[in-house]
Amino acid sequence: MAPRPEDRHKLVELLNEFKMENYFPNYLIDLLTYTGYSSCEALSLFEETDRNKLEEFAQQTLPELLSNDEKENFYGVFLKKTAIFRIVEGDKKALDKLVSNCRKKIKHFHSALDTQDRPLQGKSRGKSIKRSVARSVACKERYPDSIEVISVAKKRKQLNEVNEVTLIENEGQSCSQHNSEANETTDETIEEVKRISEEHICNIVKKYQIAFLKQLKNVNNKEEIETEIETMKTPRVEVRDDIAYVLCHICGFKSKAYCVLGRYKQRWVLSNVNRHFKTHFKNLNATNKSKILTTDCEKKRTIYSYFSAKPLNENKKSASDCNNSSSDLLSSDNIGTGGSTEEEIQIDNLEPAAPLAQNIDPALEIPNNNLEVVDLTSTSQAEYVQENLRQCSQPRRSRATKACKSREMQLDINQLKMTDYFDICEKIKCQIQECPSLKTEFTLSANLFFQQKNLRKNIDEFTDSKKNTPSDFFDAIKMAASKNSDVKAPSANRYPHDLKKLCLYLFLISGRLAYETLVANIPRGLPSISTVLRSLSGYYKFSEGEVAMSELKDYLNQRNYPLHVFISEDQTAIVRRPRYNPATNQLIGYVFKKSQRTGFPKSAENEVNSVADIRNIIDNNELAQNAYIYMAQPLVEGASAFCLTMFCSNNSFQAEDVLLRWNYLYEEAKKHGITVEGFSSDGDSRCLKAMKVISELSLSANSDEQERRSAYFPYYQVFTKRHLI
Repeated sequence: MAPRPEDRHKLVELLNEFKMENYFPNYLIDLLTYTGYSSCEALSLFEETDRNKLEEFAQQTLPELLSNDEKENFYGVFLKKTAIFRIVEGDKKALDKLVSNCRKKIKHFHSALDTQDRPLQGKSRGKSIKRSVARSVACKERYPDSIEVISVAKKRKQLNEVNEVTLIENEGQSCSQHNSEANETTDETIEEVKRISEEHICNIVKKYQIAFLKQLKNVNNKEEIETEIETMKTPRVEVRDDIAYVLCHICGFKSKAYCVLGRYKQRWVLSNVNRHFKTHFKNLNATNKSKILTTDCEKKRTIYSYFSAKPLNENKKSASDCNNSSSDLLSSDNIGTGGSTEEEIQIDNLEPAAPLAQNIDPALEIPNNNLEVVDLTSTSQAEYVQENLRQCSQPRRSRATKACKSREMQLDINQLKMTDYFDICEKIKCQIQECPSLKTEFTLSANLFFQQKNLRKNIDEFTDSKKNTPSDFFDAIKMAASKNSDVKAPSANRYPHDLKKLCLYLFLISGRLAYETLVANIPRGLPSISTVLRSLSGYYKFSEGEVAMSELKDYLNQRNYPLHVFISEDQTAIVRRPRYNPATNQLIGYVFKKSQRTGFPKSAENEVNSVADIRNIIDNNELAQNAYIYMAQPLVEGASAFCLTMFCSNNSFQAEDVLLRWNYLYEEAKKHGITVEGFSSDGDSRCLKAMKVISELSLSANSDEQERRSAYFPYYQVFTKRHLI
């Protein structure tokens, strides 16, 4: 007896939604499916007593329904005694968590529903009824003579609820008779609601017409207004549920009106009708706004007026002079330099009284204590005006510019920018241009430099003397951006070969996201991600476990390196994940069998040509934990290492496998004329044992007596073997 696939699939999808599929047991999934707890609604109603019922069902009923294989998969340790089957404590925790998540999901679903559409239960329904009753009472107290306005859709919903209640109460009555009576009552009530709504909307439209006529024709007499209204056509209104269409009596345009729920009751919103009427009364849109009266400029108090002093004998300017836009109010010529008047600033009189001045000895020198009024605004005010004019003339910044400015504000104060060096370069250029001797020397040096550069380029492209500096990199970006800025199509952008190689290195080291960020911040200055991937596809691709010895020889010859290398090896942890490499038609990520001759994995075993090959690899091999890499280091200072081979490993190999690999690499290098000076590795015991074997340290006990008489024997020994470590 297998559970129904659709029920089990439904429960598995629920576990995937809650991210519980990794630790939820399979037997518990089958048990819940057998008992009907495969939906979120059923699990939300799961109680503590239901768990005991599940165990009783598994103890008594389920053994008679399952086959022997199904029993073994389901019961596990309880297979011999199914009568004592129990859900273990850890699985109980998982089941409780699943039930809790289902309850939260159902609760969130109900809370997201519209409160008017979902049925209310318990206390929430009581609170809703109290609020609706209080709202209706407040509405009647506030609008005692108003007619209840209700939409047709809401009235139809109320009538359907009443009909359902009546049908339950009159169970003995025939169903057809009740339905016919209910339909007749519903139709009559809905027609009445439509009529009331149409009359209500017509009254509102008439009020709009009266208001417009008063303003248009300045008619205040009530009789004249009624006469004008009678000459107009009665507005036609058509109500459809919560929407009403009002036909204009002038142009025949249909305007929409909506029935919405207000604070106390439902009401009709006729803003569209009002807006349409205004188009026929255009002179009502231009309202006569009162102009601001200009006052005397001397009555306007500003901070500037407190700092500007006027002479006492200067007459006050008229309002017309103040309003004259051609006069420069901020000019220093219009600012006086005399003492402050009492009208400008109310201060005490600082001049001493006349009798007091007569009693002072004339021989006594009295310090000058008169207030010296200083014009503080003659320069600062002009600078302020110039700053305002400068800000107004500048274009408004975009959002991207503002975001860039905010990021700059978050940087450290001492953070240097690329643009900080532009001024320094310009100053150096100016100094060179101004000094003839410097200009001549730099011209000769530059010509000599370019001549040597061209010679080096023709002799050897990969010599160390051609190493680019960071300034060359920035110059290349600047030149590429300036050239590509004139091109409209992005596909027409062109970049130098050296810049492409450097960008490819950045892509491999930093990753796709970091490189895309650089491209977005330096538009048209760096190649796009598609250009980098196209360049990467042109490089040689070797298969897993394949030794690239011929490529190593080409690498050394192109750079004029000696054919002597030192080989190192190491392994690093990787993510256990299989992948298909379309370039080599291989399924990588698995550990394959080692060759008895070379010690490296057989590269032909991971090639896939059919679905059967993929299944065979997955069934017979395990996922790799590490990546094993062999690097060849040229014996030149500053030279980059070359990757000989790499393959997947699970760290299960012996010292004999290490010896086989070393001997194979040594012989392959010898075939291509390359000398392997030695092998290096970390402190792995298997590699150390291989080093001990290949250096013949175990034979030191059989050495001759002269070598044994060494003072450092057996801790220090010297051998003259070409491939020793």
